[in-house]
Amino acid sequence: MHPGVALMKNAGQNGKEAKVTAASSDSRRDRLVAPRVMTLGTLIKRNATTAYRHELGLAHNEWRVVSIIGLEGPLSNNELAERLGLDVGQLSREVTGLVGRELVVRQRVGRASRIELSARGAEAFSRLMVIARERDRRLLGGIPDADRVRLLALLDELIVRAADMLHEQQDAD
Repeated sequence: MHPGVALMKNAGQNGKEAKVTAASSDSRRDRLVAPRVMTLGTLIKRNATTAYRHELGLAHNEWRVVSIIGLEGPLSNNELAERLGLDVGQLSREVTGLVGRELVVRQRVGRASRIELSARGAEAFSRLMVIARERDRRLLGGIPDADRVRLLALLDELIVRAADMLHEQQDAD
């Protein structure tokens, strides 16, 4: 856990929301970006998973599959697994469950298959986006528009740099 953030021991248990307190500290660890971004990402993901499970009946990887396909369009198993950071076997189990619930369909294209949203999946994606926009509104509430624009630009730059770093490491291996 990031040293500058204290989470209650029972955060998220019994349907209760985590109480988060930012602690001020001058330690060198607090100046690292990655732990802060990872803490933020974990909190956002946990909140999203709870919201989408409650509102849409979608578990963690299920809502992520619906979201990525809804945003990017049909993808192969490998493309989708890479974007989600899952192995192909885990992704296949998630997709099979979503096919069974008629939220996605597998379309054969030659030897490969592409996964796309069904009509029912497109409806779930639309509802997911409404919830996501409300969560963003709450997360960014009170932050001036100019700061929001700058934050998004900085996040985009960090994403590009992190991807470059990963590719450099993979190429070195």
